[in-house]
Amino acid sequence: MPDGIAPSFLGKPVIKQTAKTATIQIDILADPNPSVHWSKDAKDLLNVDKIVSRLESKGGNKYTVYLDIKVNHIEILNI
Repeated sequence: MPDGIAPSFLGKPVIKQTAKTATIQIDILADPNPSVHWSKDAKDLLNVDKIVSRLESKGGNKYTVYLDIKVNHIEILNI
């Protein structure tokens, strides 16, 4: 088995909303660097004008994953 750390959540996801964007923020621990794939109802949520995914290194093996959704497309969250 290869060395590394299986991806795991460091806490509960956080959802923040401004007038124009809703953002889901998830802190994770992983090694090697994770790649993130978002989907809903078996359909990909791609990086387009209404949805943007980003990954930020926090040092060590810690990362924050963000999913930004334009508010006029908030139905994607279905929460």
